[in-house]
Amino acid sequence: MLMDRATVGASPPAARPRHRVLRWVLALFCVVAVSAGVVLVVAGLQSHPPPPAPSAQHPFSLSPAQAQAQAQVGDPGPGTAAGSAGTSKPHTPTLPSVLVPNHLYIPSLGVNAPLDPESITKEGDFVVPPNVARVGLSSAGAALSAPDGTVLAAGHVNDYNQGNGALYQLSTIQPGALVVVTGTNGAPTRWVTDALANVNKSVLPQDIFDAHGQRRLVLVTCGGKILTLPNGAHTYADNIVVSAAPVQPAPPGFRG
Repeated sequence: MLMDRATVGASPPAARPRHRVLRWVLALFCVVAVSAGVVLVVAGLQSHPPPPAPSAQHPFSLSPAQAQAQAQVGDPGPGTAAGSAGTSKPHTPTLPSVLVPNHLYIPSLGVNAPLDPESITKEGDFVVPPNVARVGLSSAGAALSAPDGTVLAAGHVNDYNQGNGALYQLSTIQPGALVVVTGTNGAPTRWVTDALANVNKSVLPQDIFDAHGQRRLVLVTCGGKILTLPNGAHTYADNIVVSAAPVQPAPPGFRG
């Protein structure tokens, strides 16, 4: 998966020369958006038909307050059930007892994936890890410790040789699901999902790269129909995009 953009968190530059955009289209056949000089390229092509990837069957969109209320998570810690803080539910996934640095945890999906900080290259590319078991964290977006802005993480849904990726089940995530991201120092940030959508690559929203604005976490992988391109290569039609809001402190007297 490759995300190509000219800049993050700065004033939009002048539009890229048309010949450069066309060069990307002809070379990769996976340019998904062009806006104010920004070109996103998501998912490298595969010479073999990729395995089927799921689409979101039940998309949702909530306000952060609605997501928080539905999750009822307060501020869960390691070993706490993902669905409700302080409760003990049989067979409810939990966070590991020890959270390690630079990891993405989604207990309800069984996700426990290493995070690789990825810089924007001089060509403006955000390249996610080739190992589908790992997830890339954009170091050009908002920091995990920032008070605002979008924290962006992306990973491959699968690979012909490697099998399913860490984010393969992302399309099945439920409203209010707990997501935990740890930084280099191991400190966790906690989030609850408030939106899930299938987004055609031609209209992937540019605001997922915002380093300012409302604080949120955005997770991206591929999904949808498999497309066979004129050169015989294959790719997916859509992106699965999940947004999550920061977990708010529990109100006084909250017991979960």
